[in-house]
Amino acid sequence: MKIILKQMFILFITMIPAMIPAVMVMTLCDLINLPEGPVYIVSTNLYSILWLLLYRYSTNHSRKKKLKGLVNTRELRPIEWIRCCLIVLGGSVVFSLFTEWIIDVINLLFGKQVITSDSVGDLIENIPVYWLILCVVIIAPIIEEILFRQLLLENLLPYGTCKAVLLSGVLFGVMHLNVEQSLYSIFVGSIFGAVVVRTGKVKYAIYLHMMTNLFGGVIFPRLPVERTVMISIALVLGGLVSAGIEINKYIRKKYRFNTCQEQE
Repeated sequence: MKIILKQMFILFITMIPAMIPAVMVMTLCDLINLPEGPVYIVSTNLYSILWLLLYRYSTNHSRKKKLKGLVNTRELRPIEWIRCCLIVLGGSVVFSLFTEWIIDVINLLFGKQVITSDSVGDLIENIPVYWLILCVVIIAPIIEEILFRQLLLENLLPYGTCKAVLLSGVLFGVMHLNVEQSLYSIFVGSIFGAVVVRTGKVKYAIYLHMMTNLFGGVIFPRLPVERTVMISIALVLGGLVSAGIEINKYIRKKYRFNTCQEQE
């Protein structure tokens, strides 16, 4: 437990100096009246890159094994990839709606807008698509997955797989520093971690993260509401079916393992 708390402490301590240049860039750009949206996503990427470098430098001496030495490696089959995509996208829809409901309830209880919903969506609304694809769909997933699903998991996996996966997901959600993204970020971060543990390869988490950001940041905001609703319903249903299949596979595998142990 002390080691886990130590890693959390290092992660948060390295986050603070990483934020300072990003905040300075945002402040400077605000003073010279540059567009808020592009400045936000560039500053966020800068913050993530600096955080990655600082955390890697701070923990380089404590990583005893690389990721491939901690878990088995294998390829993700196409059908498994499809199920993972449906679980991630369907779950993102559910948790996003749940977060919006929580925000509405909190604002209703206080009688005023305590928490602003869709503030991130408002920031990126008028950003050119090519800029979003570069910063949000390509750069951000690569940096964030190396930080949370490689370096952090390498430090946490020796102390328990479930703890490592869940903690990487929770810290990933906290890292976004806003309420509206927190719950679904924790969910998708945990799924990304589970996929990395299952395959031993960070590339699958990066691909899933890219796909999630592509749908959430580029495709959905540009679709008519009616079409977005239809696609969201299909994703939720597909995610439920896929999750059911994965849970059933896990239970059957666990049952066979227990049966073999009893026979021995």
